[in-house]
Amino acid sequence: MEAITKLKESNIRIFAFTNQHHISKGDVSLDDFEMEFASYGFNKAYICPHDPKDNCYCCKHSSYMLLQASKEFNLDLTKCAVIWILNYPNI
Repeated sequence: MEAITKLKESNIRIFAFTNQHHISKGDVSLDDFEMEFASYGFNKAYICPHDPKDNCYCCKHSSYMLLQASKEFNLDLTKCAVIWILNYPNI
């Protein structure tokens, strides 16, 4: 939260790109995730709600969500940084 606040104070926009297959299972809603990311201070969250078996176009590692953000917010991707966080429960 502190890092996000400092970046936003420097007029840097912050986006989340995430796979959330629990949405497709009905365990949680897309709105729940969007509200959660907004509460953290993200400008917008791009969320793939599909099951990994769906082979959708928006699932990370695809660049779809990043390209969508670049279009919506007129981002120059040569001047953007992406922080990739992997969740490994056993680490």
